Amino acid sequence: MFYALVMRHNVVIVSSVLILALGVLGLMGGGSIFRTTQEPIILQPSEAYQRWKKEGNRVAIVDVRTPEEYYESHVKGAKNIDFYSDFENKVNELPKEKIYFLYCASGNRSKAAAQIMRERGLTAYSIGGLRSLAQVGFPIKKGYEDHSE
Repeated sequence: MFYALVMRHNVVIVSSVLILALGVLGLMGGGSIFRTTQEPIILQPSEAYQRWKKEGNRVAIVDVRTPEEYYESHVKGAKNIDFYSDFENKVNELPKEKIYFLYCASGNRSKAAAQIMRERGLTAYSIGGLRSLAQVGFPIKKGYEDHSE
């Protein structure tokens, strides 16, 4: 009887340690281990260019740089939503049915912006920096564009 009681106790301890370890590993990996796999947040510029050509009007390109950076040069047709200026509130106004390709100068702001957009239920990808987008074929324009509707 004593042996059976000790074995039961050990099973409870081992089970508890296993559950705790799985929980810690899940949190260290960026969230719950029970969460479904999410698409990557970063698309390589060449892949983004091909999807942009294929998807057409479903894709909206968003420049998350400052208006001054946007004015110097930007992807033709890109909407400028400055990451540093009320970005989160402006994102709430965007239609959810679009696919958003975000870029900046280096890819850092666009990655953070894509994460915020995903948290709000939008389909968003960071596609890198402007120079790399120009190299794969995205058309580049200087000056402002009117995107008012």
